[in-house]
Amino acid sequence: MRISFTLLFLTAAIASAQFIENSCPAPGDHITGITEGVFAVDSMLDVVFHMNGWTGEVYDTIPLPFTGFSPVGLAMKGDSLMFAGSGTAMIYVMSVYGDSIGTYDVSDSGIYSISGLSCPWEDLFIADDSTNIVWRTDLPLGSGPFTQFLALEGCPQIHDIGVVYYDQVAVACEDSVSPVRIYWGPSDYEPIWFQPGECESAVGVGTCGEGNRFWFSDPEMGMIHRYCCDMGGVSGDEPEHAVEVSMPNPVSGSAVVSVQLPSPGEVSITVTDMAGRTVAEAFTGHLPEGDHQVPLNMEGHPAGTYILRVTRSDVESTCQFTLLK
Repeated sequence: MRISFTLLFLTAAIASAQFIENSCPAPGDHITGITEGVFAVDSMLDVVFHMNGWTGEVYDTIPLPFTGFSPVGLAMKGDSLMFAGSGTAMIYVMSVYGDSIGTYDVSDSGIYSISGLSCPWEDLFIADDSTNIVWRTDLPLGSGPFTQFLALEGCPQIHDIGVVYYDQVAVACEDSVSPVRIYWGPSDYEPIWFQPGECESAVGVGTCGEGNRFWFSDPEMGMIHRYCCDMGGVSGDEPEHAVEVSMPNPVSGSAVVSVQLPSPGEVSITVTDMAGRTVAEAFTGHLPEGDHQVPLNMEGHPAGTYILRVTRSDVESTCQFTLLK
């Protein structure tokens, strides 16, 4: 069975902002890992939920093809999902269709107790809660060495990590003031900003793949939150510039991008690879106000992860998607 969903994102003129952008009901009570898509792993039910991160609607429930451990962390690369066994150095890899791909023991690399995983680009980041060290390695697993990326000084009980742009690391931890800390250095971090009653806890954290945003699960409230940190926030000062875009994900060959403009303007729709190289141009020109359907042809491009970029004046919306073959 092929899994398909639609990415919906709203971007306005770039502004500095930090806030909880959206909250939806969690599909389970024990979400210990979450990643773009949105996929979320439940450690008690031993399943991965494929869901709509805006509404909470569950598209599919995928049983884990492995047993005998409590899954933590969740990372996605192409059509593969990776998670770890709690308190172990074992990483398990499965397809988004529920097939077993492989298991990897990374204890020889100096990793003892994995609590979190994140794969924002081509690398895998691994959090070891016994040493508070975040490690980095190439993908696929086994193709490169493990190197120390960041030692988190004084971070209480790491639950999971989500690496976002500019090498910032969102860390779910037992901080009584802020359930998530955003680190950019060993002792340099800032708490997330939220209003009273918006969130109470954090266990699973995952890269959103869109701007400086991440997801985190809040078991105390039974919610999954989408957080915007620092740059790339939605500006409340210029709502007339908002651009709404949706597209299917994953993509198989070709797709249709839906663009909604509140006013006419010059629009550019392109696709870049993860190195920033433009690989496809879907549209460049003037579009009137309203809804538009723009065909996107990805035939001839290798399977992998790409970024859709929709630019109108000084507004750029970006979103990561997966191309299947």
